[in-house]
Amino acid sequence: MSTTVERRSLDRDLSEFAQKWGWSVALGIGLLIAGGFASTTLISATLASILYIGAMMLVGGVLQLLHACTADGRQHRLLLVAGGVLYAIAGGISIYDPVMASVGISLAVGVLLMRPAPFGSHLRWRAAVTMGGDGWQPAAC
Repeated sequence: MSTTVERRSLDRDLSEFAQKWGWSVALGIGLLIAGGFASTTLISATLASILYIGAMMLVGGVLQLLHACTADGRQHRLLLVAGGVLYAIAGGISIYDPVMASVGISLAVGVLLMRPAPFGSHLRWRAAVTMGGDGWQPAAC
């Protein structure tokens, strides 16, 4: 019975979407234009996004500090205060110097993307040796 109800709901949603498909096309065209503009002004788009991220970090830090006032337990409260202060400081630094913040975020993402590769290679080599191989086949993959 639930599949019948879900099917009717899906049919109703699809028919409603079919009637209003123009909005989806307009949104797609708008996003393409905004993306094209952002790619032509890459530096300003990067700085604007860093400023936005910094503002959100600052607001998040302040909200976490407010949340710490209502927390139970001394250790929990201290952890929330420390996290809120660090988050607010990072947001303030991002707003104060967005170029340095964009370089820092780029480096952090690069390090986080590179880190799993050696660890995964080591695990594949260990698995091959454990299963009786010499470890060269997974290293070549």
